[in-house]
Amino acid sequence: MNPRDIPESITALNSLKIDKFWMRAHTQKQLEPVVESFVNDTDYDNYIMISDDTEPTQAALDVVQELAETNEACTGYSNMSPKNPRFNLSIRKLRAPAPSYFSCDYLHAWEFKKCSDRFRTYFTGMSFTCMRRALWKLYPFRVYPENALRKGVIINGKRPNGWASDYNLSYRLQRASIPIITDKKAFVYHNARHELFNLFKEEPSVRLDVASA
Repeated sequence: MNPRDIPESITALNSLKIDKFWMRAHTQKQLEPVVESFVNDTDYDNYIMISDDTEPTQAALDVVQELAETNEACTGYSNMSPKNPRFNLSIRKLRAPAPSYFSCDYLHAWEFKKCSDRFRTYFTGMSFTCMRRALWKLYPFRVYPENALRKGVIINGKRPNGWASDYNLSYRLQRASIPIITDKKAFVYHNARHELFNLFKEEPSVRLDVASA
């Protein structure tokens, strides 16, 4: 997902030794058919999603790919923001079908220290969210629509339509009793930069970069 041009994030993403499908200048709502078509039209064993305001490492990616060998849904994780001492994981069930301030207990650093090296999370936050192809077909990328209670932010003079794809997927997997497994070594730094948007400045586009052998 690439709605921003964050130099340090682009550099980190480009360094990963994996095929990369760039979905540039899309809103989350616009991504629904794009992701679904890509999964349907290709035959990778696993598909991994990551947000473009992160700075991932090959080491974290390798851990997630190792997890994917024995788990149909797994994930890396990130800090909520550079100053927020919580991670986008939850060892407790999500409380509601749609996100709110009280619907998810994001994992505090002190709780994280008590977890085993590998553990189940009920939330995956697009920090190397990984599922097998069959699972992406059963639980495709979906967002919540904008509504009167959640109007979202205005970007480049317009309001994107759709939000919280991470919670949407997490809740559907929870309802289906499909565990999401993470590993403490799969950390992805989240710089949480909220500027440099290319949304509405250019036409949405996609590009597949195939990794060198």
